[in-house]
Amino acid sequence: DAMRHEAYEARANILQQGQISDCFYVVSSGVCHVHKDGQLVAILKDGQCFGELELMYHSKCRATVNAVTDVELWALGQDVYRQIVMQVSIQKRRLYEDLLLRVSALK
Repeated sequence: DAMRHEAYEARANILQQGQISDCFYVVSSGVCHVHKDGQLVAILKDGQCFGELELMYHSKCRATVNAVTDVELWALGQDVYRQIVMQVSIQKRRLYEDLLLRVSALK
């Protein structure tokens, strides 16, 4: 199983600015607040996600994420996330190569 289910009660701290994170998260249900340097910068609801920048750039969390209500998340680990990103990149590259091969001016 690539994704694992995580549940947090209202007011729980999910991620703390400056901590190391190794997951990409998708909000399944509930509401989360995102704070950066103490300022509210985003409200996340069902279907929205967070954590991708930390995985892509091997960086610490750039913001704190707190549960406003009871929250259910799906977490995808770093290794699986990177595999998916690489597969998508390869697919896009092949698509662009195929398109370029069909352009008569480039032959």
